[in-house]
Amino acid sequence: MKVAMIYDFGVNRGGGDFVMLNILKALNDVGCKFTLITSTPSGLEEALELFDFDDRFSEVNIKYVEVPRFLKHPYSIAYMAKRVKNEGYDLYVFSDDVPKCMRDGKVVCYVHYPHIARIKHPEFVAERYKKSIKGKAMFFLHKCLFPRFFEYKSIPDGWLLLVNSSLTYTHVSDLLNTDRIILLYPPVDTKRIVSQSKGSQKEDLVIAIGRFEPERKYEDLIYALKKVKAKFKALIIGHSYDNDYVKRLKKVIRDIDLIGKVKLVFDANRSYILNNLAKAKAIVHTAIREPFGIAIVEGMAAGCIPVIRQGFNGPWIDITQSGKYGVGFKSPDELVSIIEDILRNYEEYKVKYDMVNRALYFDASNFRVRFLNILKTHGSLNFEYALR
Repeated sequence: MKVAMIYDFGVNRGGGDFVMLNILKALNDVGCKFTLITSTPSGLEEALELFDFDDRFSEVNIKYVEVPRFLKHPYSIAYMAKRVKNEGYDLYVFSDDVPKCMRDGKVVCYVHYPHIARIKHPEFVAERYKKSIKGKAMFFLHKCLFPRFFEYKSIPDGWLLLVNSSLTYTHVSDLLNTDRIILLYPPVDTKRIVSQSKGSQKEDLVIAIGRFEPERKYEDLIYALKKVKAKFKALIIGHSYDNDYVKRLKKVIRDIDLIGKVKLVFDANRSYILNNLAKAKAIVHTAIREPFGIAIVEGMAAGCIPVIRQGFNGPWIDITQSGKYGVGFKSPDELVSIIEDILRNYEEYKVKYDMVNRALYFDASNFRVRFLNILKTHGSLNFEYALR
């Protein structure tokens, strides 16, 4: 079976790349003739190195498509799809959004949170597109162009959408008016994290992970930490996505005298992140809106107690199952007492929430098995493979 993945590794470095690596791995392992169609030919190798991906692929053909420089993601994907749609592939794999030109093809798309949902749910749009004239103009243009190139009302019979969370499922199902959606939680490298974390000594360390943008609400954590009386150190690790927000956080840390206690870390490598997760007692997620939250599962695998803002979001509903495997909070004031108690009584929390076993449910190997089973049982895709 000839399969094409139309995807640019390295454009948005993060969990999306890890998902696509595991889809590629799953299909490669069962003998599919696989082609990666991309405008970033070095991106695959960079992603493999970033995630320290041990399981290399035996047969992956990379087809480079040169995309005009003015075309940015996701329009670069639509451009590549149009170029290769008649090349005889049996199945196409996409991430988040599928171009209209693929209406007659067999398509599987893994959806984190698609552009059409952000257009229809402006509360999920990054602040950078709301607070400046340039940002507003860019997003207005995006709203006008997107429906011309990508499906936004319904999906053809030959398409199947796999979504990462309950929130994404609800929004995508409503917007695309379809029930051809299956909830498939994203892969996380939990077995390896559990193995690497064994024997690590826990410290009075609190950690938060995610790119620096106002939607993360890191200031709520910082203000809460100011009131924590127990001894602690805190790391907030992420990509410096919004420089104005970074400046604001640095000012808050300076103004409330937390220099030396709270450290902002930018673009850290995997080994730094995993080493500190192994030491931390709590991983705190302050964002109000989050479709899933892979970093939370990574923290749980490393033995961190997840402290999650309650609400209709992936970390609270899908990962901790509304408090079964973690602690919820609604306000920064609640966060103060929760952090203090975890730092003092970590072992009791560890036994109560059993977060390591919960994290193992999301392991990448389980994801690959579930992914292949979905393809095999979904008749409209005509997916066939023979195990080696």
